[in-house]
Amino acid sequence: MSNPGWIFDKIKGGKKQVFSGYPRSLVQRRRTRKLALHNTEGRNWPSYPGTLNRPGATAPEFTVNLQLEETRQHFSLSEGGRCLRAGGVAANNVCVSVEVIGYCSGPTPDVTDLTRSENAYLAHVLGVICDEMGIPKVSTVEFKRTGAYGINAPQRLSAREFARYEGILGHQHVPGNSHWDPGTFDIDALLEAMGSAKPVSDSEHVTKPSPPSKTAGSKYKRIKNGSKGSGTRSLQAGLREVFPAYKDSVSVQNGQLIDVDDLFGDQTEAWVKEFQGRSGIAIDGIVYSDTWEALEKHGITPTSHAKAKNKIKSSPKAHRAAKGKLRKGSKGKRVEDLQQGLRDTFPAYAGSVSVGNGKLLGVDKIFGVHTEAWVKEFQERTGLETDGVVGPKTTAELNKHGIKF
Repeated sequence: MSNPGWIFDKIKGGKKQVFSGYPRSLVQRRRTRKLALHNTEGRNWPSYPGTLNRPGATAPEFTVNLQLEETRQHFSLSEGGRCLRAGGVAANNVCVSVEVIGYCSGPTPDVTDLTRSENAYLAHVLGVICDEMGIPKVSTVEFKRTGAYGINAPQRLSAREFARYEGILGHQHVPGNSHWDPGTFDIDALLEAMGSAKPVSDSEHVTKPSPPSKTAGSKYKRIKNGSKGSGTRSLQAGLREVFPAYKDSVSVQNGQLIDVDDLFGDQTEAWVKEFQGRSGIAIDGIVYSDTWEALEKHGITPTSHAKAKNKIKSSPKAHRAAKGKLRKGSKGKRVEDLQQGLRDTFPAYAGSVSVGNGKLLGVDKIFGVHTEAWVKEFQERTGLETDGVVGPKTTAELNKHGIKF
């Protein structure tokens, strides 16, 4: 049975998009029975420039925008895509890759929390691909978030397991790759929708609603980013005391204990999301009934630590002084923190096209061409203006990934 080629016209909202930099893949595909799901960690259509800064250099076969119900096919299915790395050509040869626009790390659109219509459209797209390629509509792997980054992450398949696998899996399962997308993707809901694989339209969420909290609306006060007061102070002090190891986790990432300052900001939100992710709670950064109930099991309540003294690592004056833009030529501690954050959070950038040298970002307190390349890579992947300048919008986006400076 020969491979199909261009099938975008069989997909609702399907289009053909060939990149000028790489109009064709160098890989001639054998018929495959594997499909890998990815997500872009951005909100816009990516150009996949890679380390040589040529559009299409790291493109998959398909990119899907669930909100627009639009799918773009970049390579014929008789060819492999270019997005799987470290083991590269072999993996691209035997696995179809589908990138979904969105995040798996907290910001919206969140590919781990699809609406029913978004899930149904994705099921339709994957159903067409699976039918054309003969890929089984099954999945026997676990989609993870915590501890899922790295080539030796526990959920990643060995080369032998990958060779034998048939069905749908994630980028986080492909051997030799380090990325952990698409996070805790709800594969069961997708497979259920693929039974018919027909797009529908309504705004219900795929995930089953949690049963009403016995204490919701009476015992707990909702606090979130921007909240102030004793409830926030108790939350911060409790998290700091009970979960100090969070300072080294992937989603928090700055290596510092949480500040106890009565102000629910980006740092507190990152710690809350880390707790929610580890506790199996919806990761929205909002502390309300379900999250307070889970925290209470660890002795953290709105009043338990309310009398804790302020524990702030940097003064308000230092925070005010840290608001200026960073660009090529900038120097100092803020540049050092930016470099360390990019290096620790996005080590895979070392192998991307626009960065180019295959090395991790140096931490030298000097904003040079190498730092500028990493900033541009981040901006490109998150849909920001790719100017290499770290201004308010880039800073806000970096903060969402736990990079503070």
